[in-house]
Amino acid sequence: MENTNQNGWEHPNNSIKYAISGLAVVMVIIVYMGLAFGMSWWPFSTEPQNQEQDETSDWQTYRNEDLGFEVKYSGGMALNTEGAPKIFHELDNFRLSSPMDGSDNGPASDIAVIFRGYESFKCSELKNSLQSLSKDFIFNSNIKGKSYLTGAEGEGVEYFCLESATSATPFLIERYYLDSSYSVDLESQDDFISSVDQAKLFNLMMGSFKFIDSEINTSSWQTYRNEEFGFEVKYPNYINPNQELNDQYNKLVTFGDIPEFEARLTIDNLPEMGIEYGYLGSEIEPGSIMLGGVSGYKAISKNGYDDAGIDGSPYVEFGARKNGFVYHLIFHGDSVISDEEQQILSSFKFIDSEDANLDVNKQAVEYQGDTSAITSEYQDYVEFSFVDNEISQARHYFLENSMVKNFSALNNASRGDKFLISGNVKGLGVAAGNHYFKLVSDIKIEKIN
Repeated sequence: MENTNQNGWEHPNNSIKYAISGLAVVMVIIVYMGLAFGMSWWPFSTEPQNQEQDETSDWQTYRNEDLGFEVKYSGGMALNTEGAPKIFHELDNFRLSSPMDGSDNGPASDIAVIFRGYESFKCSELKNSLQSLSKDFIFNSNIKGKSYLTGAEGEGVEYFCLESATSATPFLIERYYLDSSYSVDLESQDDFISSVDQAKLFNLMMGSFKFIDSEINTSSWQTYRNEEFGFEVKYPNYINPNQELNDQYNKLVTFGDIPEFEARLTIDNLPEMGIEYGYLGSEIEPGSIMLGGVSGYKAISKNGYDDAGIDGSPYVEFGARKNGFVYHLIFHGDSVISDEEQQILSSFKFIDSEDANLDVNKQAVEYQGDTSAITSEYQDYVEFSFVDNEISQARHYFLENSMVKNFSALNNASRGDKFLISGNVKGLGVAAGNHYFKLVSDIKIEKIN
């Protein structure tokens, strides 16, 4: 029975039925043609409509073979590779002021990211002092570790200690920030990046960060050479020599602000050193090692030096005896050696030349006359000696006879007369607690009355 009234008016259900039938026919034709033509003209997208865009696609990539990483950064940021690599955004018309006296501290950066590399000491220090403030982080599903946020009054730094699959030493990244609470004038700066956008920039940057598998390239490393101490060593260009001491208490040079590592000389007056214990009581590891081609020892301090009941920072020490001294190459921060530290150790060399001298400064000695009774090799020398009964050690300083006339203080000198000697000396050797040196240059001799 047709669904039509007497006046010829068609029921709405019929219209819907015919419309659906017509649409079905059209769809069948579209599908058929789509299959026939490989759907190359298919008018409906088969891709997800809300696919996330890569916001770093037009960013620049910085790659550092020495430190073994690469990272992307926005074109609006700058890169400085002098010292530790630094990516930052500098404000055009805003400068920092000294909190002490208000003096100009130069242009301000609202965000700066510094890549310190494998840096054990700082991360160990942060872990010990800021453990309660530490947070777990993870970037790009595989870059993870601990972070420590510090700062006040609108500026500060957040430290990120990254775990690495190839090194037991953490990789340190520092994020410096400046937000609007530092100054009411910041938000009026057209180029100021807000705290929210700073965090977004950093998260995008770290999302692109990755370690690269490559051997440590030392071609750009610097060489530190110390003629007075008698050694040289290579170091990465982001770790600079920081402190040098050469006095009666310390003979050392440190590298890095922390420091990262140090080379230290101590007088060889403890026979047990390197056998029963290392520097400051570190524990001797079995076996022997080579330091600068000289057989020596390795020692580890897992808790660092105990100062008044407070543990210090862990360290690994490599030691060897030469020229009347024990040379200690000490890596601070943890009790394992990274690949980079191994390269530093391998680069250490002793300088075996007349120019490789040590200093003495107003050493009190006694005049002993000629040295023929000690050795025929130095029979044309006179001797000065110093005996330290507390440590059962004697030091003997030889001066060529031909130079005696240059020092008026030695006129009519007699055995047992006391003098102060200063100058550069060359170590000659050690025998049964006796250390022998030759006075070579910048010599000063004063008589003690």
